[in-house]
Amino acid sequence: MNGNSILFYVYFGKLNSDTFFLKNLITFIEILQEKQTENVVEKLCLRFRNADSERQWRDIAFCLSLLPFSSDKSLKKLAEGLHYYQDKLHEETLFKSLMDIISKVNSKKQKCKSLFIFIYLF
Repeated sequence: MNGNSILFYVYFGKLNSDTFFLKNLITFIEILQEKQTENVVEKLCLRFRNADSERQWRDIAFCLSLLPFSSDKSLKKLAEGLHYYQDKLHEETLFKSLMDIISKVNSKKQKCKSLFIFIYLF
């Protein structure tokens, strides 16, 4: 099952939690090139637009938290997609996943960018 197939199954809620997390860990660990990461961030942010349940929101945020965010471009894509998930930030697990991204970025010495995203989220 490739990454696009997993996104399809996440969207339609056809994966149970264990299968979802295991398959996504394997798939996202394989994503190493930054351009792929940018595209995945953009696609996942777009998924928020049509996600109907809190479970789908959490799954999408979890996928985002697995990505490396090793460049400014990925962070920019996440910030540009804010309008797709801003109304969903009240969900605790989704919010935690986004805070994990900011923590990950902070650990990579990109404090200015993560601070921008943090302020932008609020």
